[in-house]
Amino acid sequence: MPFGLSSGPSCFQKIMSTMFAGIPGVVIYLDDIVVHGTTPTLHDERLTRVLDVFASHNLTLNGDKCIFAVSAVELVGFRLTADSLSPLQSNVETVQCLPEPSCPAQLASFLEITAYYLRFLPQYSATTAPLRELLKNDAAWSWYLPALLRFATSRHSSPHHLCLHILTWSVSPAGQKYSVGERQALACVWAYCFEFSERHTADNLGNKLLSVAAEWEVDKKVVCCLTDNAANITKAIQITGWTHLPCLAHTINLVVRDSFKGPQPIIDKVKQAVEYFHRSRVGAQKLKETQLQMKMDELRPKQDCVTRWNSTYYMLQSFPTNKNPIVSTLAVTNAPVSPLSQEEWT
Repeated sequence: MPFGLSSGPSCFQKIMSTMFAGIPGVVIYLDDIVVHGTTPTLHDERLTRVLDVFASHNLTLNGDKCIFAVSAVELVGFRLTADSLSPLQSNVETVQCLPEPSCPAQLASFLEITAYYLRFLPQYSATTAPLRELLKNDAAWSWYLPALLRFATSRHSSPHHLCLHILTWSVSPAGQKYSVGERQALACVWAYCFEFSERHTADNLGNKLLSVAAEWEVDKKVVCCLTDNAANITKAIQITGWTHLPCLAHTINLVVRDSFKGPQPIIDKVKQAVEYFHRSRVGAQKLKETQLQMKMDELRPKQDCVTRWNSTYYMLQSFPTNKNPIVSTLAVTNAPVSPLSQEEWT
């Protein structure tokens, strides 16, 4: 070879492509040749032309490696059929069994392997972003939690596997007044929505989930199901036989809410006062005027949200900064709010 053996594959590829140029339905990758056709007759005609080329160039084929008249073929890590292209399941399983990398070199190797099936991995760039950060020259090697989660996600991402996210959602009175366009846009957020009027027992939920998965033909592909920690949905996932993964945000919310049991009476009083200022126009306006008179910033008390674990913290953090205008406003407006004692304020 003029430039050494490193140029051999490209030269061989060019020779093979030149030999079979002009024959439709022929795919060549080095010494692998695939002949396809939309009908058996067309396939046989093209195959005959390919064999004639081999004969005219005095080339021989390895009969043990030849496969004829099949509906699917495996080539360069893919399975090809008349209407689909998918990665080889054996390769997918190999990727899923890869150990966690212990150095940047192993991580780079893993990313190269998964990038080969990039077309089958939705949002691959965003998913592997924390992993690529570890490959930067100035990055210290640290196999931290986000990287571990992204590694697990990219390792198990596959058209053969998926994770379901399930939640129960009720339309609020305000939501019922949305326009048709707004409701359609809201529906697009979720892959599938259905009305469930039966009792939310574990059996009813589990059977409905199985029927929906079967309808979408993904019942054999679910490897994980993400839900909140409610007892009925947790039991329902056990009935389906799927792996259950509790929602991390909901779990944190439950832990934090449980820690509030001690100061709950104080939290209830603060929440009651904050809700008053958010509900009452008179109270909100009077609080604003009082803040201006006291030459304080116009700060509206932050409201607590039961589904957001950190909202209680922000509510309690902001409430004392408005102590004087809040106490004054509640007294002037005679608000139906239980006042905090001096000890509770401190």
